[in-house]
Amino acid sequence: MIAWRSLSRRKTKNLSAVLAVTLGVTLLVGIQITTDTLGNAFLTSLLQREGEVDLRVVNSTGGGYLEAADQESIKNLVPDAVGVMPELSTQIPALVYTQFDPTIRAAGVPLDYPEAFGKFYDWKSGEQMDINVLLDDNRSILLSSSQAEKLGLNQDTPLPVPLTTEFTNFTIAVTINITSGLPIITPIQEILRVELQVVSFFDSKRPGIGSQYSGAVFRLEHLQEWISLQDPKRETDIVSAFLVAYKSDHFVLEIDEDYFPKR
Repeated sequence: MIAWRSLSRRKTKNLSAVLAVTLGVTLLVGIQITTDTLGNAFLTSLLQREGEVDLRVVNSTGGGYLEAADQESIKNLVPDAVGVMPELSTQIPALVYTQFDPTIRAAGVPLDYPEAFGKFYDWKSGEQMDINVLLDDNRSILLSSSQAEKLGLNQDTPLPVPLTTEFTNFTIAVTINITSGLPIITPIQEILRVELQVVSFFDSKRPGIGSQYSGAVFRLEHLQEWISLQDPKRETDIVSAFLVAYKSDHFVLEIDEDYFPKR
C-alpha cells in the first residue's frame, strides 16, 4: 500500500524514471544490434574481397617482383598452410563495344592452384568452370560478374565477347655514330592495342577464389608474357605476390588465431 501511494502521489517523477529506464535499455539493445550488424557486414565485405586468402606475401621493394623460386621459401615459413599460390596483378584499360573502363584489375593465376582457395563458378549456370580448358591461349580471359555489369554485360550476353586493351612494348634501338663509331642506344616505347576474348563470366559474389577478383583473370604465364613487354630483357619470371591460406571455407568457419606465428 505504501509503494502504491508513493507511485500515485509522484506520478510525473515515477513516469520519468520508468521512461528513462526504458530508453536506456532500448538504447543499449539498439547499440548491441547495430554493433553486431556492422561487424557482420565488415566481416562479410572482407571475406568477399579477400576470398580464402589469409596472408599475402609481397616484395618489400616498391614495384618489385618475386620469383617462382620464392614459393619454396614461403612454404617453409608457413608449414601449417593448406595452400600457397603465386599471383600476378596489374591494371589495364578495357573497351567492350561502346563501354570503356580505364583501369580494371587484371590478375594472372596458375591453372594448378591449390583447391583450398576455392573454385571459379559460372555466373549464369552456377556450375564449376574448368579454367584449364577456357584459358587456352594468351588472348583468352575470364571476366568477373561485377566487372561485366560495369561494362553493360549480363548473364545472357553471347560469348566470346571481344575486349580491346593496351599493353606497353619497350625496346631498345642501337645505332652507330658515324663520326665517333660509338653505339647510340635509344629506348623506344610504344603502345600495342590488343583484342582479347572474354570466354566466360565467373561469379565474383560467390565465396572462394572468384570473390577476390573483381576484374579480368588471365592464365599466369600469359599475363607474365604481356607484362614482360615492358622489360627490355623480356623477363617472365615475375610474381606480384604469394597468397597463403591456412584453411578453407572462411564464410563458414572462423580461423584459429593460433595459426599465425607470434613474432
